[in-house]
Amino acid sequence: MLDKDWTAVLATRLGRSSHSGYYTVGGLFSLSGAPEDRYVGEKLVFGALRLSRRIDDVFSSPMPLYAGITIEGARLSNRHRKTWTHPDGRWIGAGSIFLGADTWFGPVFLGFGRTTQDSMAVTLYWGRVSWW
Repeated sequence: MLDKDWTAVLATRLGRSSHSGYYTVGGLFSLSGAPEDRYVGEKLVFGALRLSRRIDDVFSSPMPLYAGITIEGARLSNRHRKTWTHPDGRWIGAGSIFLGADTWFGPVFLGFGRTTQDSMAVTLYWGRVSWW
């Protein structure tokens, strides 16, 4: 059971468009480890689980601090080209570990992510994050 210091978020994104390259994934919390908007397609299936814990009490911080992990997966296709983003049409998986702070100049996140296609990235993100 999660207590008040823990947060769990389960999210999905589904989409279908007639425009090529309408949907994109890649970047922190959206196939972490891949470059921003690395994967594009007309059809999108995306799912993610984020688990984070407030840790400012551990470090006696005057601002809210968070640590967490994510597990993410996506599958995109391009109907006109009959191709999937992954060569076999399989899901692309990813995961990340991250630290976040709610600072006086806005939220800041530092994360390390890796995809199942061996792409890795360390990302420093400043600003509000859309949690999918």
